Amino acid sequence: MVKVVGNFNITTRGPYDYQRICGSAALHQNCPLGNFTYSRNVIGNKRQSIYYSKENPAFCRIKWRKLKLDLPILKDKDIFPDSNVLRKALNDDFKIFQEFETTITNGEHKLVGEWRYYNDGKAWIYKAQYKKKTVFWLSVISTGFTVTFYFNGKNYEGVFDLSIEESIKDDFKKMELVGKLHPLQISVNNTNQIPDILDIIEYKKKS
Repeated sequence: MVKVVGNFNITTRGPYDYQRICGSAALHQNCPLGNFTYSRNVIGNKRQSIYYSKENPAFCRIKWRKLKLDLPILKDKDIFPDSNVLRKALNDDFKIFQEFETTITNGEHKLVGEWRYYNDGKAWIYKAQYKKKTVFWLSVISTGFTVTFYFNGKNYEGVFDLSIEESIKDDFKKMELVGKLHPLQISVNNTNQIPDILDIIEYKKKS
């Protein structure tokens, strides 16, 4: 089932090439322009965008895009992401960030976190380290914040042996390589996700 996430109007004149879905067959048909319903789904390692005709629901246009990492939004080099900036950027997710940061920097995990502005990405990124080893990168995005780990060919397979949500492993398989590294990115919006992230942190520290 594909969830509808928005509507839009097509104003350009002339017919488009749409796909008419009928059972397992996909037949190309010309569909008149008009009002369409927009929806998204993730299949394999690609994001599928579907545009349904409101006038004729049998017609739709399908676009595909490979899954990529979410991009950070803290772009102003002159504005350090202190608690006030983060509270405004994260809104309701700020408390989740606070709990997460407190957890990883205290107790058994003993990570050291630091906000830095990186010229290559033109954004502020939170870098978490254990001793001299980078464990993960945290970015504030438009819908909250993400935690991103990078794994090489040697420690890639070990992620699938961890007792974490299967959806995390499935997304890990779908992500595009960054150079020769495998990115594992988690969009955090619930404190219930923290235990899984902590398991990955401990694995990353030892691998």
